[in-house]
Amino acid sequence: MPSLKASVHLFIPHLLQHLILWDKDFLFQAEAPHFSQLLRQYSLRVDSSRTGPDQIGLSNSLFAQVPAYNQSELPMAYYRYLAQCERISESPLLCADPVHLEAGLNDIILTQTISDLSDDDVQQLMSLLNQHFEQDNLFFFSASNQQWYLRLPEYEVISSVPLENALQQNIVKTKSLSGSRNWQVIQNEIQMLLHGSEVNQRRESAGLPTVNSVWLWGGGKPLQEKQLVQKTQATLKQVIGGDTIGMAVAKALECDWQALAGNRNDELIEDVIDDNCFIIFDQLAQPAMNNQHNEFQAALSKIDQTIIKPLLQQWQNNKIDLVINTCDGCQIHPQRVPVWKLWQKPPSLLDVAQKGEKVGGCT
Repeated sequence: MPSLKASVHLFIPHLLQHLILWDKDFLFQAEAPHFSQLLRQYSLRVDSSRTGPDQIGLSNSLFAQVPAYNQSELPMAYYRYLAQCERISESPLLCADPVHLEAGLNDIILTQTISDLSDDDVQQLMSLLNQHFEQDNLFFFSASNQQWYLRLPEYEVISSVPLENALQQNIVKTKSLSGSRNWQVIQNEIQMLLHGSEVNQRRESAGLPTVNSVWLWGGGKPLQEKQLVQKTQATLKQVIGGDTIGMAVAKALECDWQALAGNRNDELIEDVIDDNCFIIFDQLAQPAMNNQHNEFQAALSKIDQTIIKPLLQQWQNNKIDLVINTCDGCQIHPQRVPVWKLWQKPPSLLDVAQKGEKVGGCT
């Protein structure tokens, strides 16, 4: 007889990836008591085929759960635009998000996205780019001041890395590639145009990070609608959290999206616990990448108290099945603990990270 329990798939990028190094370098050990109780006994499942920057990360991990998704390039531009603008783009799109790069002797680091542009700033930069690239039939536009798009005249097979995977990374070998267009030349032209813009001159004078490039990614084709509805819509009911990424995935899966409820997440979890859902908590990513231990612990404590605690209670009451995806090719499956093991000390997240390192693929 099939299970009537709800299936909850929790996505938490950067949950484990930094803990072993932080313990060695800073003697930092993350505290999450409800996580520890949940993981008294667990199994790790590692997908060894998902190890590269174009295969791991939040966006890739979300789409990997879609049975109808079988292409290499994420269709994030299509679904993000649909989520933001509530209409389908008639032309192929790329995400073209404004970023700041820092060049060294042998590397180029994508240090941050630019999120503080004014409407006038964006309009000036869009006008500058579009005037230059009009002859190439390329058109830049924005759905928000932080999230831009590039409209293409026709679909191109482009290999790219999601923006979240490129942050704080050397991007020399991870730039977008295409067999039908020289994107390296286009990228260089974009950077030269932005470097000389009045917007960046003002930002540099004010001590602000400049918009010296855009990150091109997510240009895959949309999923096959009929196949998607048959395989996914009947089971997954809701995507919770993840902001724009969560909204985009909900559009792709044709299900509801709901924002996290701040300090009232426990009430939100209890309200939706009867539905099969994805829950996305990506607030650990920024402090993890910036080695901000206190901020990481604060965000972890919040998820432990407002999300893991109510999920733990529902899981202990046998009302849900629960999977934790750390978005690095590893899934954690909590297991029922035999009575004779209840006396044992529950593992810390560092213990889980160390086990994941031994089995390979995690962290």
